[in-house]
Amino acid sequence: HPDPQGYLLQREREMAAVYRLRSPLIKGFIAIIIILVGLSLAAFFFKWRNLSLLKLLLLMVVATPLALLVLGAIPGSLWLLPAWVALTLGVALALRRLEPVKAMVLLGAVTALLIVVDALLGAWLQQRSILGYDATAGPRYYGIGNEYMGALLGSSLLGLSCLLEKNKWLAGVVLTGIVLVLMLPGVGANFGGALAALVGYTIALTGFSLVTNKKYRLPAVLVFAAAVLVLVLVNLGGNQSHVGRFFTAVAADPREFWQVVQRKLSMNWRLIRWSLWSKAFAALFAAALWVFFSQRRVMAQRFGLFWPQVRGALAAALAALALNDSGIVAAATTLLFMTLPLLYYWFSSSSSARDSHSL
Repeated sequence: HPDPQGYLLQREREMAAVYRLRSPLIKGFIAIIIILVGLSLAAFFFKWRNLSLLKLLLLMVVATPLALLVLGAIPGSLWLLPAWVALTLGVALALRRLEPVKAMVLLGAVTALLIVVDALLGAWLQQRSILGYDATAGPRYYGIGNEYMGALLGSSLLGLSCLLEKNKWLAGVVLTGIVLVLMLPGVGANFGGALAALVGYTIALTGFSLVTNKKYRLPAVLVFAAAVLVLVLVNLGGNQSHVGRFFTAVAADPREFWQVVQRKLSMNWRLIRWSLWSKAFAALFAAALWVFFSQRRVMAQRFGLFWPQVRGALAAALAALALNDSGIVAAATTLLFMTLPLLYYWFSSSSSARDSHSL
């Protein structure tokens, strides 16, 4: 860098600003998610007639990970909060002009694309986003953090939801590329995220036949084992990330594996007990199951079969929960891109039904 001291001082100011703003703003965002899910369910039980505001809010919340990544360009700015509201509102107003499925697919695709591009360019935006990782607190310093790992899993499945029905091979190629982005030490450096993606994407592409059909079980296990082996080998070579160093340590002393597993489980359990993300996950998970099982026929008739995206997102969220030390965070951000679109589709179908009756 031509001015290393100036650069370091600037980064220190940026990290301090992220540290200062991250907690109150993210807690507020989580509270909004929970309240919005509650209002959405209330709208059903009490048969609210005017759903336009709820639909707009759903679009704004789903657009938030994208907006906060873009706003990493102005870390710590006093304009961050109004810019966040203005950007998500602008996106929501533009998208509500489109058909519901097209709006959500476009939003998911753009979000996933920006996360991938940012990771390939060194995660410059994510390092400065309040939804990214906080270097001052120290959970991560490079790659794709668990917040945006979950957002990437959910948004990619949402963005490819139509392609998952029409062209599984092309969808598989795109999803394989995302797994590579997550696992490469110089890019995503998120081993747990790569495994969660592998699980979720496989379920999205193949369904549960891998589990229910005996003839597919052994090939599936072998393919999964081969994929894990590739992940390990990739992280052992070249400039090692924390993942590569972990495998090196395990090779030297196998007991290190169980120590790390125990430590990660302890961290995950602590976050599940005390983090607001666990409340968001519970609300999103319960609402998704309720909407899907109670309204699936209505929405399938109106919007087509989106079951591959739903089953993939559910599998990815649960895998992220199990395979990461802060998995509850990744699981919640994954479900953000499944549950809220489901609610949006449901409200859109309800509005269309009322409009047709009024005619």
